[in-house]
Amino acid sequence: MKTIALIFLLSISQLFAQQQSKNLIELSFTNQKSATGKIFLAIYDNEKSFGTPEKAYLTETFQAKNPFLASIELKDGNYAIAVFQDINNNGKLDKNWVGIPTEPYGFSNDPVIRFGPPSFNDCLLKLSGQTKINIKLH
Repeated sequence: MKTIALIFLLSISQLFAQQQSKNLIELSFTNQKSATGKIFLAIYDNEKSFGTPEKAYLTETFQAKNPFLASIELKDGNYAIAVFQDINNNGKLDKNWVGIPTEPYGFSNDPVIRFGPPSFNDCLLKLSGQTKINIKLH
């Protein structure tokens, strides 16, 4: 009986350790035109919060550099990433009078952008283990 209990406890602790394991994600950009300003990154773990930085699973701000490379630790799961480069350092994504961004921006999976931002599912990444992600800036 003690052997069964010990095996049970070991398997539960191993399962818990696997659920809590974090992976190093390497993030880079394609089409970055300058090393000016800051990079604002928002990582979302559900559809309801997608597009609302205040509700993001994780937000990070980086000094822009070209080429850009950052490492982020995330546990296994489903995520969508949105990013923009704040070239003029005003803390927001500038847009023209029609609402089209005038500063570089991008999303995971490089979805086709027609009228407005893409959906969470368009940007969905299923992360498991160390991953390299490249986001095309527009």
